[in-house]
Amino acid sequence: MKSYFKQSIAQIIDESVPEPILELTDERIEKLKTVSDIVMSVLSIASILTLTVVAPNAIQLLKVFQKSKGRKYSTKHNKEKILRTFYYIRNKGYIDFRRNDKDYEIVITEKGNKKIKNLKFNTLVISNPKSWDGKFWQIAVDIPVKYKTSADYFRMKLKELRCYPLQRSLWFYPHDPRGEVEFIAKTYGVANYITFMKIERMEQDDKEILKTYFKESLII
Repeated sequence: MKSYFKQSIAQIIDESVPEPILELTDERIEKLKTVSDIVMSVLSIASILTLTVVAPNAIQLLKVFQKSKGRKYSTKHNKEKILRTFYYIRNKGYIDFRRNDKDYEIVITEKGNKKIKNLKFNTLVISNPKSWDGKFWQIAVDIPVKYKTSADYFRMKLKELRCYPLQRSLWFYPHDPRGEVEFIAKTYGVANYITFMKIERMEQDDKEILKTYFKESLII
């Protein structure tokens, strides 16, 4: 029975036709580190968690990931790699399979959901629309001293997201950062000490500093 189970999953993956990947930006893809990360990322955004849906997207995402690293492998090689990864993350306790007619439903476990949350945090990027309205968003950080460690980690993450500090407590970004920054703040337990404001007017010198930084960062 166990060998039949493996053979069925292998057959589904082998017959998979790579599809356009689900919404995942190039910047987030570049932050992925392992094939396990790739499969878990697809699981985190797929609306239907079945092997016939997830496997083709995982294969395509692996191809995009390899291209970003300057590598190229055959589709057969990638299918085998994805198959091994499904067994690996199942053995790690992140997912389980449930037979559903000719397909398999993928069940994400509590441990798997924690893994996905950590993965989202580590690969987080702020969405950047193609156009910019010329105004900046201010992120005001007023975290009590007793939470210094959390405050330091929070500021490090803001820097990683390429926000710019005109002051230690005032950070800026040209697009709406609220969703991503609130996620970080909640993760570090400092959400009550973070406020946002879209700045309508600001000193010209400050504006030029921000424009120069974000243009050089290819964000605007």
